[in-house]
Amino acid sequence: MSNETLSPYVIEGDHEVVRYTHPYLFTRDQGKTVTVWSCANASKAPSACGTLESGQLGWPMFTYVLSPQHIVIHSYSQEAFGTSTLSVYSIPDVQLLDSLQLGYVNGIEPDEPEAGQTSLLGVVDGRIAVWTNGSTSANGFIRIYTPAENGKLTVLQELHPAPGGPALAVDSVAREYLTPQLVHLTADDFVGSLVFHPSSVVHLVRWSSQTSQAVAHSAEFACTRTVPDFNGVMHASLQDHLFVSSTNAIITAHYEYPLDFVDHAPVTAIRSLDSSSLKLNWCTSVNQKVDALRYSAAAGVVLATGVIWKDGGGEWGIIVLDAQTGDTRRVERIGQPKTPCGKMSGGLADVSCDVTPSGENLVVVFGDGQLATCSVAQFVEHGLAREEDVDEDGLRKVTTLACADVPLSEPTNSKARTQARKAKENGRWRWVDAAFIGDGQVILKPESGRGFATLSFGEKRAD
Repeated sequence: MSNETLSPYVIEGDHEVVRYTHPYLFTRDQGKTVTVWSCANASKAPSACGTLESGQLGWPMFTYVLSPQHIVIHSYSQEAFGTSTLSVYSIPDVQLLDSLQLGYVNGIEPDEPEAGQTSLLGVVDGRIAVWTNGSTSANGFIRIYTPAENGKLTVLQELHPAPGGPALAVDSVAREYLTPQLVHLTADDFVGSLVFHPSSVVHLVRWSSQTSQAVAHSAEFACTRTVPDFNGVMHASLQDHLFVSSTNAIITAHYEYPLDFVDHAPVTAIRSLDSSSLKLNWCTSVNQKVDALRYSAAAGVVLATGVIWKDGGGEWGIIVLDAQTGDTRRVERIGQPKTPCGKMSGGLADVSCDVTPSGENLVVVFGDGQLATCSVAQFVEHGLAREEDVDEDGLRKVTTLACADVPLSEPTNSKARTQARKAKENGRWRWVDAAFIGDGQVILKPESGRGFATLSFGEKRAD
């Protein structure tokens, strides 16, 4: 391990981390008041922008950065079934500017989906895509909203499906239309992924402001996988997607799996498509249940992170693909750090692993706060820096930077301190529940659930 020890900034108190949308962290206290923190400067402690009082937001809530001046929070009503609210707030002073009600139109009961419903499809590059059935057509239409200078939501465009495309189906349990999952959005076009249960066929469908334009409106892709000794139904689910503007390519990751069957050998189909024609550029299958796709323009690669199952357990791995061809550039299991520690309790695998928002660096955080980082270009060529010591599988242990002990990591009573001491002796000590990766820093959420710490790795602290 490197001799360097990183000293976190620590925020104690009644602050439970609930969301991180770079560069803003959202915490909630026991009274359900939400605080918005700016983590824009990795060399300084996070600063509180403002609070949203209990009653302003439902739960669960999802956060988006709409523009440098606006954030959007999508929260669900606890009283009215099937309804939610989009709320636009100013940044950095966190003032409510506008809101939009979503859900069943005119309060119609959920067992009558044909009467109309609206739902959020996504937020991309300052645009909000909202699907509306409107009781006129099963496929409905999509409204694209954007904020005016005063933060009020205005309709930028209405998008419609081309005639003859696949019709949306109604979920037999929730009695809601299964809307497409967003994979690409511009001011004039929406491309979404549809998989009709039970089926493994992936439909990519386009809504457009000009339904008669001479470009493809849909494409179908069959399952790439077969499972030995399985004669049942295969299914596919969209795990993640990204857009590479330099090549006009949409890249999708669909996990293909057998229904009602234990899958010990996960496979994900990763596809690159031309965003205008929906023509397939390349397709490759990776032996991994992909959790996230990331793109590095500097290295010209797509990184797929996710769980590889081995001996009945999950192990985190990174697969690197050439963005132009889909060729595999690197496959690497992360394995164990030099100093043994426990698994990060908030995830399926041992670690939290992501590319920084800039796309320049790869960061791996372990359960006791120690971390490893390198440039994506370096990782593609050489992998993570490793020690000479090997783990039980013969994989060299990861070279890491240590995290200094902080109050959030200290047990609060004698019994817990005894358990912690034994865990450290056995190489199973952990205190981090989840980690969120920013540029030059990580945010650590403790197992205790209250307070958080930020750990700068790219710049010196400005105490």
